[in-house]
Amino acid sequence: MHMKYGAFSEYVYIPEEEVISIASCSGSLMPLLVSGTTASLSLDKCGLILPGDKVMITAAAGGAGHIAVQWAKHAGCHVIGTCSSQEKVKFLESLGCDRPINYKDESITEVLHSEYPDGVNVIWESIGGKMFDTLFNHLAVKGRMIVVGAVSQYADEAFGQDLKKGMTAKLLLRSSMLSAFFLPHFKNDIPHYLSILVRLLHEQNLKLHIDDGSLHGKPFKGIEDIPRAVEYLHSGRSKGKVIVSL
Repeated sequence: MHMKYGAFSEYVYIPEEEVISIASCSGSLMPLLVSGTTASLSLDKCGLILPGDKVMITAAAGGAGHIAVQWAKHAGCHVIGTCSSQEKVKFLESLGCDRPINYKDESITEVLHSEYPDGVNVIWESIGGKMFDTLFNHLAVKGRMIVVGAVSQYADEAFGQDLKKGMTAKLLLRSSMLSAFFLPHFKNDIPHYLSILVRLLHEQNLKLHIDDGSLHGKPFKGIEDIPRAVEYLHSGRSKGKVIVSL
């Protein structure tokens, strides 16, 4: 395992000192290597999750999201998860998610106002844009918001230039915290967290879902199928970790 860019390449040169040893290259472990360590490390190191915390996971049925849901549940948290279909609601319920929200059928704002009037302790945010704005307004006093992605804005030429007005005042008045997580900056913690995730998997205390696209067409295979897999990932139809067999 490594933290270099180039996952869509047939060959990548990696200096020996930047390689992270793993016990097995089994396909069943694929969701753990990046998605699993991102979910667990970000919730612990930036979210500082505690038993009883109300934790909101965006894109909760996604590759990292479905692991984040389970990690927070193992920590004794009450988990709220956003998704885009009733099929995914059922999937999240099977993972132990306490309150799945299908944002196509329910208003996230209305659910949070009525069911969580005191706000959410930890928000794990991977969407950006309007989703970020909505959830930021529901951060509890002393709450922690973690930015782990901004998938809705990656194609925007202005990505990275947007500065939210009034954000500092809102953070101050709630004594809340906004942080961002980028896995390569936590490289030294990866082996330890990976070993915990593998143990949970072997003990059947962690469910992993791999999506090769076969439920919506042909399985993704070969470098030439990577664009199709990326489009599928952004279509909202995928569930769990999307993979391409090379």
